Amino acid sequence: MIIKKSLRFQVVYDVRKDQSGKRIQKVRSFNSLEDAKKFAKTLKSDFRNTENLSSSHEKWSQEEVSKFLNAAQKEDNSLMFEILLYTDLRINELCALFWSDIDLCESKISINKTSDSFNNREVNIYSLRNKRMVSIPSHITEKLAIYKQRGYQDRVPLIENNQNEQLLVFTNKVGTAINPQSLEYRFKRIVKNANVKMISFRDFRYFTPEHNQY
Repeated sequence: MIIKKSLRFQVVYDVRKDQSGKRIQKVRSFNSLEDAKKFAKTLKSDFRNTENLSSSHEKWSQEEVSKFLNAAQKEDNSLMFEILLYTDLRINELCALFWSDIDLCESKISINKTSDSFNNREVNIYSLRNKRMVSIPSHITEKLAIYKQRGYQDRVPLIENNQNEQLLVFTNKVGTAINPQSLEYRFKRIVKNANVKMISFRDFRYFTPEHNQY
C-alpha cells in the first residue's frame, strides 16, 4: 500500500496484473493526508481481520436470532438482514445487488459485484474478479418475489454503464446504493433494541450452518 502526494493525496492498493500481463491498480484520492491515512488504516485493519478469522465465532441461539428478526421488522428493508443471515452474501455484495443478479425461479443469486465507501461518502459499485453463485432458501425466495411485486424496485435506479434497465434490489430513500457502513450501524441499533448480546457483523453471517455454493 502506497500513499502518494500530488495535488491530492492518493492511496494505491490492490496492485495486480490482468491476464495480458498489464499492471493494474486501484487508487483512491483524498483532499487531506489525514483522510488518506484513515483509509489506509481501515484497509490494514480489514486485512488483519481477514487473516485472523478462525473457525470459532460468537454465535446467537435460535431464540436470539428470532428476537433480532422481530426487532428488524420495524426497520425499513429488514429483508436485507434475512438475506445476510441465510445466504453467503457479504454486506458489500448485498448493497451492490441488482435484480438482474437474482433468479427467483431457480432460487439462486449471481454474486458478481461489490461496493465500497469511505467516511459515508458516495458508494462505488464495481465488478468482482472472482464471481460465484449461491442458493437462496425457499422462504427468502418467496419474500424477494413479494418484495419485487410490491414495486420497491421502482425507486430511482442507479445507472450502470448507461443501462437503466438494471435496478438495485435495495436502495436508500433517494434511490441510490445503500452505504455498507450505514447498514452496519443499523445492525448495531437493532441488536440493542432486540436486547440480545452484541456480536460482530461478521459473526452474524455465520449463524447459517451451511452456505450452499455452486
